[in-house]
Parts: sequence; structure tokens; C-alpha cells
Amino acid sequence: MAAIRASEPRPRPPIPDSPRTRRAPSVLDHPGPPSHSARLACVVGTSYTGSTLLALLVNAHPEVLSLGELNGAMSRVLWPAYRCSCGAPLGDCDFWRRVSEAMHRRGFDFGARQWNTSFTLGTHALTRHILVRSLGADSLDRARARLLARSETSGGRLREIGLRNAALVESVTECAGKPILVYTSKDPMRVRFLTGFSGLVPQVIHLVRHPLGFVSSDLRHSQATVDASVRGWVRRQRQVLRLRRAFPEDRWLTVRYEDMCIRTEQEVARMLDFLGATTPDAWIDALMGHEHHVLGNEMRMRWPAGVQMDLSWRTRLSGADVRLVLARTELLRRGFGYADLDPLFQ
Repeated sequence: MAAIRASEPRPRPPIPDSPRTRRAPSVLDHPGPPSHSARLACVVGTSYTGSTLLALLVNAHPEVLSLGELNGAMSRVLWPAYRCSCGAPLGDCDFWRRVSEAMHRRGFDFGARQWNTSFTLGTHALTRHILVRSLGADSLDRARARLLARSETSGGRLREIGLRNAALVESVTECAGKPILVYTSKDPMRVRFLTGFSGLVPQVIHLVRHPLGFVSSDLRHSQATVDASVRGWVRRQRQVLRLRRAFPEDRWLTVRYEDMCIRTEQEVARMLDFLGATTPDAWIDALMGHEHHVLGNEMRMRWPAGVQMDLSWRTRLSGADVRLVLARTELLRRGFGYADLDPLFQ
């Protein structure tokens, strides 16, 4: 455990609420409490924020289950080589076989290549964008959701996907024997559709990373330019803050990737408290040896390997790149408690 028990850093200021994100709590106009026994928390944010790390950390808790991104995208793209984090090919994993059986009992065909849990409509990219991606304004997204709900075809399809997602939440928590599921899709629009069409009322964990770290990782894994990467970070954070307006404070938690790496035990304890899970003394000691069935990036196969913060931006980004990133992200960055070049990141 020495690898994750870093020395206590200097006190960090709390992440401030932005006045522009506040409004009367609505949880997206959901009519009532959740109708399912399992509890759901959704992680939102950009890629490369440490969501797989978060999933591995909280999944070790006896009351919390996290399986990564429950949309089957990676398994379909990489089939048949894609493996569960337990090491078995996804189609041969005993846990996912039991999940498939539980879904079948609930009336849904489900398998390693048959997820059908993504909220998609239409066959062309433009149609899909208009129907299910963010329209850039809360009022537009909410108006579209109301129109879709009234449509016999589109609304029926979305309700079918919503029921399938609700059944999957119930099935995985049943098979794991854990009442709380943390879902790491990171897509704010998915939270909107889950809330509107599945009967689930999730809690939300906003996982955010300093834009220098995000841009560095994005450049490493894609062909994006620095400018495009910065615009992507800003666009996603604005989507997240629009979503935040719909949730009361007790159903929203902001977690910074850097804090999760440096003060792992404290940050995970904060997340567990938010989720309503108890924090047994033995939990952290059992963390590294816990069996996982997480779907996500390659880190799931290297665990346990301790927690180390990625600071590769220091060598990957030029001085001009750093200045551009800091200038373009200043307002949002400072809202999350990030100074220009905090000593934490140097």
C-alpha cells in the first residue's frame, strides 16, 4: 500500500460553486424518486481524467460496484481479443456470463457483443447529432427531450434503451452483491437520457483534470491539435456545468484527478461518503488485491500498480502550448480551483 499513501500535501482550497451554474434543483424535471432498488452514480467529464482509476478504487469497497463504461463499445471494436480486467476474454468471464443470465431473466438478450445500451437514434452522423448530442443550450436540450418523449417512434426507442439500462443496473448489482453502481461513461448527455427515459435518478460525480494534463494525454492518444484539444476540454466542461444546474447540491460531487492521485485515501473516502457507503477500516488494506471486472482503457489490466499522477505534459507540451492552454481555459480552470501553474503540477 505504500504506493498509494503519498505524503499529505498542503491544504487545497475547496472547489467553488460558479454562480452561473446555480438554479433551482430539478433533476431534469424527473417526476419522483427512483423506482429501482440499486443506486446509481454517473461519472461525467472528459476522457483521460482517471475514470478507470476511480472505477478500480471504489470497486474494492464491499458496497460499491464499478465496471467502467457499460456500453460495450470497446468489446465490439476489439472483439474477440478484448478482455475483462479479471484477465478472461469478455465472452468467457464468469461474472459477465451471470450478468447475461440475469438480463435474460428480466426479458433482455444480452452478451459480450450485444449491449444495446447507448442512447442513439438515426443512422447518419448528422441525424444522430441533432437527436441525441448536446445542442449547446440547456433550453434546447430540454425542449428536444420533451419532443422526443412525445414521439411514438423515437420516444419508444429511447424508453426501450432506458429500460434496458435500468435492467443492466439491477443485473450487475445483483450479480456482484453490491447495492451501489458507479458508472463511468463521462458523457453528460447520457445522464440526461438515463434520467429521462430509464426511471433512474443518479447521483453525479464530476471528475475533472487540469487542462494541461488532459491536452497532453489527448495529443498522445489522438491526432488532435493543441487548439482542437483545448476546445474539446472547454466544450465538455460547459456541458457538465449545464447539467449541474439540474441537480441539487447533495446529488453532485466534484473530484479532481490530481487530488485523487495525491491524497487517494481521503478523496475515495469523500466519494464513499457522498455515495452513502460506509468506510470500513480494512477497506484500504484490501484494495490492491480485490478482483475487478472493469471495462475501460489498458490500465485495467495493469492493476494493481499503485497510483501515480501523470505529469507528462511537462515534456510533451512546448512553452507556447502551455501558454495557449492556460489562456483559453482561465475562467473554467479557476472555477475548479486550478491556478495557472500550481506547484502541485510542477
